[in-house]
Amino acid sequence: MFSYAIYRVAEPLGYTRSVLELGGNTDLAPTVGALVRDGGVAVRAAIRGIAEAGLGHVQLDATLRGTRPRELDGRARKDLAAACTRAGLAMAGLDCFVPARHLEPGADVDRATAALLGAVGLAADLGRLCVSFAVPAMEAVDRDALGAVVEAADGHGVTLAVHGEQDAATRAWVAELGSPTVRLGVDAASVLVAGGDVAAEATAEIGSLRLADAARDRDGQWARCAVGSGEVDVTAAWLAAELTSRGGRAVVLDLSRVERAGDAMVAGAAAWREHAPRVL
Repeated sequence: MFSYAIYRVAEPLGYTRSVLELGGNTDLAPTVGALVRDGGVAVRAAIRGIAEAGLGHVQLDATLRGTRPRELDGRARKDLAAACTRAGLAMAGLDCFVPARHLEPGADVDRATAALLGAVGLAADLGRLCVSFAVPAMEAVDRDALGAVVEAADGHGVTLAVHGEQDAATRAWVAELGSPTVRLGVDAASVLVAGGDVAAEATAEIGSLRLADAARDRDGQWARCAVGSGEVDVTAAWLAAELTSRGGRAVVLDLSRVERAGDAMVAGAAAWREHAPRVL
């Protein structure tokens, strides 16, 4: 774990310089799904908006109309990748956040499994992107369904970032599985709400780090907000990112459940730059 003694908060730095100094890929990849849903825009318009905001990566979404795997043939997949390239964006990963409860035994599990299998195939076609998804408490998971997703990921060489990080049994399952393609996902806001420390949660074995923030409302309830306006320690998140980005994966800027996602993207990117630590 990092020693805070060897870091200091620098003046806002450009991403390239920061990455070189810290040794990992600490660029941000905004979640295109939140921008589409909040702004009512098309996927390609959201991609252009990310580029216009000065960011270099995008986190795609396999649950959006127009980017669902079942809607994309081989040509459409190439067109999606080309749209990102034309905008100057690298594809960081692929979200497939079907409701976690749908991975429990029941009427919805087949459809949820099919969605995740489709996402794994799409991720493979787009360059073996990391697929992020959520699971319920491990004791409630349909193990056959989860096993099918893991087998598909292994076959395609696609990494899974499994979000169930606050469930000890899920963490234990990932550790016991010992697969290089199955990793935990860490969401900074979820760690905060659970009383944890994002820097302590992050290790080199994490599949995806999601930068998100949260603040208490007047009733003391947690609500998501733009990064830098809540209680997540952004400098600690930078240190966590340095640990989790050795494989070259960008940090996901999670804009879901945040008001005015486009404004939150700009504010979050500014806060990220402002809190960039630098080795003395």
